[in-house]
Order: sequence, then structure tokens, then C-alpha cells
Amino acid sequence: MSDDLLVFANEDLPGAESTLPAWPILIVDDDQDIHLSTSLALKNTQLLGRNIDLVHAYSAREAFEILLTRNDFAVILLDVVMENDFAGLDLVAKIRGILGLKEVRIILRTGQPGLAPEPGIFNLHDINDYRLKTELTSNRLITALSSALRSYAQICAISANRRGLEMIVHAETELMECTNFKDFAQAILDHAPRIFDRPCIGFVAKIHTPPQFTATANDLGACSTELLASALHLLSQRPQSGSHHFSAREIWLHLQAGHDQAVIYLQFKTLLTEFGNFEQIASVFATNTSASLGHLCQLERLNYLAYHDEMTQLGNRSWFIEQLGHVPRSRHEAQAVVILDLCRFSDINDGLGYEVGNALLHSLAQRLKHHFASKDTLVARLGNDVFGLFGPIRHVNPDQLFQLFDSPLQAQQHTIPVQIALGIRSLNQDQANGLQLLEQANIALNQAKTKTHPRWASFVPEMEANTRWRHEIIRQLRSAFHHQQLQIWYQPQINLANNQVSGIEALMRWPGENGFIHPPAVFIPLAEYSGLIVEMGDWVIDEACRAYKEIALLANAPARVAVNVSTPQFRSGNLVQSVNQALRKHRLPANILELEITESIAMDEPDTVRSCLAALRLLGVEIAIDDFGTGYSSLGQLHALPVDSLKIDKSFVDDLAHSKSGLYVELIIDLAQRLGLSTIAEGVETEVQAERLKALGCTVAQGYFYGKPMPLDELKRWLLARQG
Repeated sequence: MSDDLLVFANEDLPGAESTLPAWPILIVDDDQDIHLSTSLALKNTQLLGRNIDLVHAYSAREAFEILLTRNDFAVILLDVVMENDFAGLDLVAKIRGILGLKEVRIILRTGQPGLAPEPGIFNLHDINDYRLKTELTSNRLITALSSALRSYAQICAISANRRGLEMIVHAETELMECTNFKDFAQAILDHAPRIFDRPCIGFVAKIHTPPQFTATANDLGACSTELLASALHLLSQRPQSGSHHFSAREIWLHLQAGHDQAVIYLQFKTLLTEFGNFEQIASVFATNTSASLGHLCQLERLNYLAYHDEMTQLGNRSWFIEQLGHVPRSRHEAQAVVILDLCRFSDINDGLGYEVGNALLHSLAQRLKHHFASKDTLVARLGNDVFGLFGPIRHVNPDQLFQLFDSPLQAQQHTIPVQIALGIRSLNQDQANGLQLLEQANIALNQAKTKTHPRWASFVPEMEANTRWRHEIIRQLRSAFHHQQLQIWYQPQINLANNQVSGIEALMRWPGENGFIHPPAVFIPLAEYSGLIVEMGDWVIDEACRAYKEIALLANAPARVAVNVSTPQFRSGNLVQSVNQALRKHRLPANILELEITESIAMDEPDTVRSCLAALRLLGVEIAIDDFGTGYSSLGQLHALPVDSLKIDKSFVDDLAHSKSGLYVELIIDLAQRLGLSTIAEGVETEVQAERLKALGCTVAQGYFYGKPMPLDELKRWLLARQG
């Protein structure tokens, strides 16, 4: 069968004008007739659905010059013999070697069969075909070109895929480094033209569920300038299938990482159907970008959690400090940093439960958020029940804030009235940073919490100096305690009926340099404030038991040793265990130990104190109420406490000469006698006071009139001397 009778597929026959660009084919031959016959053979021919664009060169030199300026040829029909016998082969070597054109297909043609290249030349220079000019009839020429064009399209697709994959890997590195969606979206638009190897415009947007949401400008991470006017409309009309969508000049890529979704829209100026594998590249790009989106969203969530309070959705302490460092400070309007503390919040947690407590905090946060929404004021949650405000003083002043919480808050089914305390740091022309402003407002808050009414304070520099002093004393006290520099001194207690030593009270002392003794009225409250008092209190109990073990060996030894106990020791929950452990360690009966608590301790937390005292009484420990008469206890509460004695405060003893104060002492003694309790008068300094107390029926006295507080060795000498 003759080759001229072959029938080609429709794609190779003339038809409607193709919308795809024509195949550029370079004809290189020094024979004018070959150019003419080739043009006639290919006239009105479409190959693989595209027209043909023939470019003519009449020598190898001319062809090389053309190729220097144009590298988009799909096929080169090349004569072997032109300027010389090897001109065509030399041009092939330049095309592949010097010009680096790897995709273009080369078909060699010759009219001299004896000059056919060696077989190795075909492989070395990637030559598609070799034909005699007499063999290339019209049909055979079309067949050879179709085969070469198919190879060219496949090679170009492979090259495009390779370049695209390389660009995707490069883009992924940059996308993984993005810390916000705006930069992430812009990086996608920057890399898209390189990945698809053609110019494009587009936008990247976040997608929210449900899918029928109304698109807003906030959803656009980045958008090409040309699409700014139409982006939201395009976004609202996007394919809703949740998968990728491709057309001739645009693509929609759906990104999904868990619950996080986004969409990429790209619009191209050239047809995407020029090569058939762009969908694969787009799908790989979407998969990799989805992974980067998941990383970004996780990073954004972590960043949000680092700077926001999850329960109230307010900024947290870190966010507040950072904002204080960046917000502009007005020169025309006074501003202030305010710390707001919810008073007695722990009581609400304990009484109504943590769920109600959390609901109360959320309700408080919402009230602050709504009240200051349009008042140029920052609101943050700094801690459990502590909130921060920054704004104009006309909005964040005590009057407005107290008024804001005049009405109760709703927490689940509970309507709860609340009280707040405020620490205020007014801004002036100093250069304090955000952290310093917050610390100074907190200093003012601590001052405000010591007041009953009104519960607010404004920072002044003296507060900071006093705070630094207190922290320095606490530091020194902690160091002295851990280096065993603290001491226990003992003051004797005298039975007024027989003038015998009935007990001793253990008193903590902190010796300083040059014989200086730090005042207990200063360092004991600081120890309680810092929490060190719990550890110190356990040490005092143990040391008092050890000292009593030594004193018990003396003749006429006192019957007991008294130790003061603080509120933090009751709250720790380990007081009973510490007492029992000390008694067992030194093998002492429990009734030699008397624990003294102040009246305020007994009244502030009656349930906690009562249960603890009951457990101590079961051990056999005796209980005394110190400084009785200076607090606000009721007879009912006093009667419910398991106590053995009342200690009359020194302030009453000092004024025994006055009839009114003498009446107070008489009432206390009479009350104790009616309750079956003994009484201990402290601060007795004169014989007149001692005789008056004895006459009133007081049981025991202690004070400088009998003996001052003294170290253990000195106490032993004092006891021996008194016995003599």
C-alpha cells in the first residue's frame, strides 16, 4: 500500500482555526525548492490540534543566528549537507551543547544517502529522525512531524513538571516560614507564576463554614491589584464542591488542614491547555500548600494562646505588657494603667464551685469588654481574678469603675454582687516601659487591698521604695533562716498564786550585726506575706520541744512551753502533723505544748481553725488565744473554740492604773473564770500591775517585771538562780 494513501486523524486535517498557539517549526536547508515544497506540503495543515508556523533558514549559520534570538521551536527540519558536508551535524552539536536546547526535536534530511550520520550520533545529540529528502512525501512528512511534536509535547510537559516541582519545593520552604496569613497568601501569589511558568494574577482567602458565608475583605489574605474590585464577587461565586476546579485560563485550588480551609484563585493570560499536566502540578502544589496552611494555623493558634486568655478571649499579661510598650501616649489627655482585682474570689470558688467561679470571671470580662469597646481602652486578664486596663483617666478612674460594678454579675443561675480593688498608675512624662508600669500599678493594688474603704490606691514613688525594702528584708530573712542564723528566745511565765515558773513562751529572734536584733513586729508579718512563716513555724515548734527537753531536767521545771501559730500554718493543712512529729521526735507528752493563736486568726477562718484545734486537742495540746480583747470575736464563736486560756493584751495591762482599763481586765478575767479558762497577762512591767492582776484573779503573768525574753542558756541560768 502506498504511503500517500494513508488517512490521518482529524487533529491533523484542516479544520476550524485553533485557539492554541501554532507549532513553531524551523526549516534549515540551502535548497530553495525544499523550502517551497515543504511549505506546500504543510499548507493549511493542523498537527495535534494546532496550526503550523514555519520559519526558514538557508544555511547553518543563518539558523544559528535565528536560534540565538529565539528558543521556542518545537521541531527543526535540518539538512545535513549545506556549507560543507557536516554543516547540519555541527549545527546540531551547537543546538544541544552551546544553546542548551534540550526539548526541541530534530529531524535530519539529506539528499545524499552516503552521508548518513553514525548511529552513535543520534543518541549523542538526541536526534529524532533521519530521512532522505526523496522519502519525505507529504504524508510521510506529516507523520514524522506528528511523531516529533508528540515527543516535544511530552518532553516539555516533563520539563514543566520538573520545574514546577522544583518551584513547589522552593515555595514550601518559604511558606513554612510565614507567621501570619497575610504573608502566607502573598508568598503563594509570588510563587504561582514560577510554578506554572506563566504570568498570572489571583487572590488567596480564608474559607469559613458553613459554606454559604458572606465573604468580607478580612478573609482576603492577599489579592492582585487587578482583582481588587472583583475578588469578593469571585469568592462568593467560587465552586462549592470543596475540590479543585480547572478551566482554560483559571484554577481554583481548595486547601484544607483539619478544620482550617483556604482557597487559591489564579487567572492566567495564556491558555493552560497548552500542556496537559498542569492539573497534576496544581494538585501537588495544593497538597503541599495545605500542609503549610496547617502549620501556619497551628502557629497562629499557639501565638494566640501565648497572648490571649482562652476563657475570656481577652489579651493576657504578656499581651498587655507588649501593648503598653507600643500604644501611643497622649500629650493632650491624662492616661493611666489600672489593675482591677476581684475581692474574695476564692470564697466564691469554695462556696459555689469552680464552674460558677469561671462563669463569674467570664461575666466580669464581658462587662469590661462591652463597657470599654468604644472608649480607646485596652482590657486584659492578667491573672486568675486580676484584670488590666489602660486608657484615658476619664474612663478608667475609680468613680467610674466602682460604679460599673455597683450592679451584680450573673454567673450561671447565680446573681452575685462583687467588690473590686484598684491599683492605679497614672502616666506622666517618665520613660517607664510596659512591665514597669504594670509592676507599679500592682504595688498600688497591694496598698489598696490593705484598706477597707475605699479600696483603691494611686502609685507614688515612695510605694516602690517601700516595696523594694520589704523584698530586700524578705530576701535577707530567707537567707538568715536557711543559714540557721535565727534564734529562739524564751520568756518565763509566772503563776501569780505561788510565784512559781509555770511555763515559758518561745519567741523568734533575728540577730543582726553589732548586737542589733531585728524587730519581730517587722519581720514576722513579712515572713507571713512571703509564705516563709510556714517553714519557720515548723522549725520553732521543733526547736521549742528540743529546748523544753533540756529544761525538763532542771528542778522545778516549767510545766509547758508556748509557741505562737500564724494563719498560713493553719491554711497549710500540715500543722497537726508537724506538732505530732515534733512531740514524737523529742518523746514529749502533748500537754507540755501550748499553741497561741490570735483572736483575729480564730475569727477570720473559724471552720478551718476550729477543725484544726479540735485535732490538736485530741493529741492533748493546750490552746491559748493571744491578744484577747483586741479583736472582734463574739461570745458564741469563742465558746465554740476548744481553748484552755486567754492571754490579756499588753495594752490593757499598761493602763491598769486607769479605772476603765482596769474594768476591761476584770471583765476578761471574769469571762475566763465563767468559761473555766485560765488567764495569762502579758507585758507586766511593774509590781503594781502584778499585784492588781493577782487581786483580780489573773492566773499567770509574764513580762519584764519577772524576766525578759532570753536565749536558752541564759534562761537556764535564770531558772537556776531563781531556784537558789
